[in-house]
Amino acid sequence: MGLDALSFTVPARVKVLVIPVGHVKQSRLGAFVRRLQQQNVIRLGDISPDGRADENMFSPLAFPDGLVHYDISTSFSDSSSPNLVPFEIYRIPLVIIGVADAREIHAVQKRQSDRSEDLEDDASTLEDLSIGLGRLQDDYPSALVHQLFLFDREPPTAKLPNSFIAVPPKELSRSTTIKTIMCDVAALLLAEMASYARTLQSSSTVETPRAKATNQANGVGSALPAHMQDSSRPASVAERPRSASPAIDLRHGHRMSMPVQSSSFADENDPNSTSGAASPPSRVRTPPNGTEVPELETITKSPIRNSSLDRVRAISHDRHSDGFGPNSAGERERNRGKARINTVIGALYLLAGRWPDAIKELTNGVASARAGSDYVWQAKAMDYLLVCLLMCAWAGMQFRIPDVLQPVVERPSSKSAKHSPSNSQLENSVAKSTDEEKRSATLQALATTLPDMLHNILNLYSRAYTFTDDKIPALSYSQSTIRCAKLLNALEVSHRLNDDVLRHIVTGAQMPPPSTKVSNSVSYPSKSDIASLLMGACPIAGGDSWSADERIATLAAIAALLSELGCHRKKALIMKDILSSLTPALVQARKAGAAEMGLHPAASLSALDTHIDRGSSITSSLGSDNVEKGIRAFLHLLCQSFGIIEPTSPGNGTTPPNPIDQGMVESAVLAALQQATNKFYGPQELKYDILRACINVCEALPDLNGVLHYSSVLLRIAGSGMAPSPQSSSGYPDLEMEEQLRLANNVSRSLSAAQHLGLAATETNYWDGFLVRGIDLDATHSSNSLITHAKPELEIAQALNNNVKKNPFIHNPFAKKPAASVEPVLVAGEVVSFNIVLQNLYDFDMVVDSIKPVSDRASLVSPSQQPVVVGPYRTQTIPVSAIPKSSGVLKITGCQVKVRGCKERLFPIFSQPWALHADAKGRNLQPHDHKIIGEQLAGANTSEKKKSARPFCGPVAASLSIKIIERQPQLFVKYLSQPQAFIMLLNGERKTFSITVQNASVDVSSDLVLISFTDSTTTHMQQALASKELSAHELYEFELSGTMQPAIQRKGSCSIDRLSIDPAGEMSLDLEVFGKSGLTSGNIYIDYGFLGKRRSDIEDKFYTRQLSVPVSFSVNESLELTRVDIIPLPSPFETTNRPSNGRRSEKRSRDEDAKTNTFSNIVDNKLDPDTPHCLLLLDLRNSWHSMLTLTLKVDLLTTSSPTNSVSIENNIASGATQRIPIPLPRIYLSQDTIHSPIPSLDPANKRQFVVSINSKTSPEAERLARETFWYREEILKRLDAKWTDTADTGRTGLADLRRGMQITPHMISALKLDDVAIDMSLVQADQHGQEISSPSPQIVHQIASDKYIVPTSRFMTLRTTLYNRSSLPIQPLLRLQPILANQAQDVALDLHRKLLVNGTLQQPVSILQPKETVIVDTSFLVLAKGTYDWGATVEEISLAKGEKEMVGARKRARTGEMDLTIEHQGRRVWNAERKCTIIA
Repeated sequence: MGLDALSFTVPARVKVLVIPVGHVKQSRLGAFVRRLQQQNVIRLGDISPDGRADENMFSPLAFPDGLVHYDISTSFSDSSSPNLVPFEIYRIPLVIIGVADAREIHAVQKRQSDRSEDLEDDASTLEDLSIGLGRLQDDYPSALVHQLFLFDREPPTAKLPNSFIAVPPKELSRSTTIKTIMCDVAALLLAEMASYARTLQSSSTVETPRAKATNQANGVGSALPAHMQDSSRPASVAERPRSASPAIDLRHGHRMSMPVQSSSFADENDPNSTSGAASPPSRVRTPPNGTEVPELETITKSPIRNSSLDRVRAISHDRHSDGFGPNSAGERERNRGKARINTVIGALYLLAGRWPDAIKELTNGVASARAGSDYVWQAKAMDYLLVCLLMCAWAGMQFRIPDVLQPVVERPSSKSAKHSPSNSQLENSVAKSTDEEKRSATLQALATTLPDMLHNILNLYSRAYTFTDDKIPALSYSQSTIRCAKLLNALEVSHRLNDDVLRHIVTGAQMPPPSTKVSNSVSYPSKSDIASLLMGACPIAGGDSWSADERIATLAAIAALLSELGCHRKKALIMKDILSSLTPALVQARKAGAAEMGLHPAASLSALDTHIDRGSSITSSLGSDNVEKGIRAFLHLLCQSFGIIEPTSPGNGTTPPNPIDQGMVESAVLAALQQATNKFYGPQELKYDILRACINVCEALPDLNGVLHYSSVLLRIAGSGMAPSPQSSSGYPDLEMEEQLRLANNVSRSLSAAQHLGLAATETNYWDGFLVRGIDLDATHSSNSLITHAKPELEIAQALNNNVKKNPFIHNPFAKKPAASVEPVLVAGEVVSFNIVLQNLYDFDMVVDSIKPVSDRASLVSPSQQPVVVGPYRTQTIPVSAIPKSSGVLKITGCQVKVRGCKERLFPIFSQPWALHADAKGRNLQPHDHKIIGEQLAGANTSEKKKSARPFCGPVAASLSIKIIERQPQLFVKYLSQPQAFIMLLNGERKTFSITVQNASVDVSSDLVLISFTDSTTTHMQQALASKELSAHELYEFELSGTMQPAIQRKGSCSIDRLSIDPAGEMSLDLEVFGKSGLTSGNIYIDYGFLGKRRSDIEDKFYTRQLSVPVSFSVNESLELTRVDIIPLPSPFETTNRPSNGRRSEKRSRDEDAKTNTFSNIVDNKLDPDTPHCLLLLDLRNSWHSMLTLTLKVDLLTTSSPTNSVSIENNIASGATQRIPIPLPRIYLSQDTIHSPIPSLDPANKRQFVVSINSKTSPEAERLARETFWYREEILKRLDAKWTDTADTGRTGLADLRRGMQITPHMISALKLDDVAIDMSLVQADQHGQEISSPSPQIVHQIASDKYIVPTSRFMTLRTTLYNRSSLPIQPLLRLQPILANQAQDVALDLHRKLLVNGTLQQPVSILQPKETVIVDTSFLVLAKGTYDWGATVEEISLAKGEKEMVGARKRARTGEMDLTIEHQGRRVWNAERKCTIIA
């Protein structure tokens, strides 16, 4: 068991710090330390005295029965300890032991070189260890002894340095080996103490440590070296390298805390106390470190001394000014210096185990300090003196209580050294006890005076704070107070001082329970007085002079003692402060550890190792042998202190019996009610803060189970604890979304990390008792569920099944999955699906691993299922399968739910909204009184209306009753011609397959069989048709695909009236499937049932079952149209590079019997050269793995005449893309045609007013869409493509050109013919502009259809021909536009010196009647040479007389409905397609 660092006898222990040097494994270091700790008490008689005459001041021969107590530890984290030396010299490690592992060093040396010499003979290794020991001396200069233990060293072959001690292996050691070594260390320590004591005796005084304003470094490495230098020692001996008193001059700061005085601690016998003396400030009024407090300025008048030199000068000044009288200031200073030195010497004797000498020195120190009014050192000397007395009592020695510890009467204002006890009295104050009665009387006397002594010590500290400048640091005062309180508590519990109590005080052994027969007249302080004393020792939050480890250790000691005193509320506040200080310290330690290992702090899991160093000197009274267990117990105790109590959750982690007991449901309802009542018990924000702090501590450790547990508790406490309605927005937790997500991640990360590390993470309780919000029967996914139908549905199904060509827009009530029945009826022995509604009121996903409905009967079995994710802040329906075993009425009363990361438990069904509202008088808020809550819950669920003292309405658990009928006949698929219900076909291919259905019942026939189909294309089409954003073009494509080419249909003409299946009989169906894009799956629905009568005799309803046969399809691409382009051809059509006539005749003779026509054959034989043509380019890609033969039939005219169609046949290799050029006559469509609305094949989509689906579409965009649609339809009418597999597979099908036919406005411009045709030509004219019929000579030379060469300064005529192709008259305006070719715009339009025109370039033309031609001649001459381009534009001026009625007809669609889209178009403009080029 570790030693208590705040025991009252801790000043009697010598701190020994063990530090590894070189390569030492942690496990090996722990074993070495445990060997040393076994010999932590050394008798002075076993120590060899030092032979030097000047080093025998602490010789063990002077008191052989004395004991040296070692406090051996591997860590030293008291960062303020150097500041308190030599005031409290026991705080720092006086012995530094470096530990080296000979075996490990030898193994490392072997790995680094091939040498095999022993380590002891290696001088370089010893030199390295010497360097390491030197570093320890530099790092800890205040230690008196520095030694290096070389463990597991074999018998030496060479001599070791003086500071080295060889420790043989355990198997080679004797029982006294370690004890001998520790005795040698004690001998060195006693010798060094002598040097240190002489240094102190040569000094005039020792400074008192004071509160420091700056933060102290936390940790061993940063604390000791910085404060143990020469500057921290007395000025008179600062130059000495050893044994100097490191008295630190702390110049700034105020007291951090002061005790809260109680009436029972009134100092009635203190001669220095006055009735008008002000009591020290309480803890509440204590200022933070480094702040200015006006109240203290009036009390502390004297300035703070700045240095040791100033103090020496002040003493000298007082000596010369005030003289050497008993009342002079110099005498007081001398007494103070003598008292302080005596106190430190006495503390050294106490550490050395020479308690009689310590009592002597300390008695003189108390007397001198009292004489010099040095309250701080008087209190410390009395403290050490009490420790000496307790050590003597524990060792069984007879002692006498010095008179300086007894209450004294009023004396003169000053005391001198002559009033101190005589040396003879002190020398005989301690002796070996031989008389038990005398010893008992001495112990009783000591127990009687201990409370007053302890009070005087603390009161002296308070006086020093009030009346002097000697204000010790808050750490020293707080720990002194805790030590006194622990001693008082031991006396208060036992009411006496005996060997058991002394053993508990000195060694920390367990104290036996107090005897009830003890009767003592001594009045010890009460527990409330001790608690008040402890609260005054609490560190103030934000104090800069406290390091994290000091604050935590102090608060932990206070909390432990408050727990023993029964002050649980005070303990809860202290524990909350511990968490506030513990978390940042753990995080910082984890960061430091991760940085040393080269890891990120978040990835460091080294703290998962639950090993704890049993030899640590700082062990909390609440400590445990296991870090995780101890921290968890501490956090659990803290949560209980703040009202965070786990609700009762029956059935956690266990499977409930089936059928379940009603009492289990009531217990689960009670647990949910407790969660709701906890919401109103205590301050919620305080609970949240406590739980957040618990989580932070567990994360900093890290403790995966702790993070999991407290994250769950916080989610439960912060939850609403209610069952909100679906329309309600209440029920949201009190935590922000980010914090909820962080807590959920804590749960998932903890489980994942535990699984990754192979740890057994305990699952936690789910945080919402209102998880299940409803349960209902779901028969939609059951193939054997009963479906209710009305009689008209049967008539519709008969009409659809008897028609060969199906209309996809007529609703088939049987071509769908069955809907849930209003009246739940199940069939015994068949799988049924339940819809279970779960609520998740949190902002993160919840994963449900399993959920099972449980009933009051053992007739419901639930198979295994897959995990389900419930989204954030919602109620979600989860389908769960079950099988009823027998017929009857089944009552489902709850669900067994397993949430990921949580235990499996029973949840009642809360289908109705419920929330607990706080009563004004709090009569329904008693979360810990389970009996009262059960009575209220039972009273709320009964129908009796009686007046209750507590108005209460608890949640009501719902249930679901289901009727189960006997077994019924059913059908199943016996044979499917396609293996695995899978059909592979190419796009456009047709295949036939068959299905055989058999009746599994042997006694019931199926006299009603209805067949219907659905497929993925139909589903997609129906979804698309339901979309409001679907364009008219897309709507037409979907309707056309579903109407003309159904994916699945039945072959044969057998009426459904004749379809029936006998008992144990079978039926075969032949079905045909058409491969089309998007066909991936299909369903064949066979609705069957036994009517037992004619169909006409059905009165109202009938029931059927549905057999669904899913079929999967894989439609591979065959020939797909990848790209379409339309380019214009010159008109009149001209061909170049044609073969000679003989070749052409020979080629034509070879192809006369061929079935295909090449492109040249089409051009030569089928096209009219005078008709405008365009070139249609089709890029067809063969996506199949074998060669396909394309047969493309092209209709060259608008009429489908066999004489005007050609057939093109090409072989396309696998994966190849082939471009097929097709010359087509350009198409002219009237305005009535291109502006007609896109038709709809569904009569339901016809509208009176045709507008765009998208209200934001402009009329221009709508007109363009319609124009594109109609030209695309004209192209598709002229094309018919089929493909055939060249392999011997027999595959053939239709090539889908409609899917890839995408027409752009650029293609339309190349394809269509305008309403007005504009043609320009050049003729020769005379000087008056008249055409010359037979010009001689010929000056106009035509080199192309639209290009001429002419001379300059000669008249010519530009003839423009206009032709009206429309059926309506047009009144045009002709505008000619000559420009200079191939020039910039400003140069091209500058024609005033280059071209002369006879007349105007813009002129109106007479009305063009339908199908009429008008010629306009324009005379001009060219003045300058160059190339000129003539363009022409015709613009519609206005409507001719009587034409408005004809134009109005264009605003009507073909159906005669008003078309609002093309109501206003504006004036039309036509441009010449070709320019006339003149070269002069």
